[in-house]
Amino acid sequence: MDRKKKRVAAISAAIAKYMEEEASVLQMTMQEDLQKTVMKLHVAVNRFSKWALSGRLWAMERRYNLQYRMNR
Repeated sequence: MDRKKKRVAAISAAIAKYMEEEASVLQMTMQEDLQKTVMKLHVAVNRFSKWALSGRLWAMERRYNLQYRMNR
């Protein structure tokens, strides 16, 4: 009876260890995928800055106004 309890304990410990390892591998994989997604979003966000766009529009309007003033 004592051997059976030890065997059951060893099997349950092995299963628990396997499940912990599987969960940690899954978590690492998900974290790597999340980092890749964040980097893609970061690149996309930095590519189009609304501040740069508004500054460019301001400069274009300023140039248009100056040209209009010169040709009046």
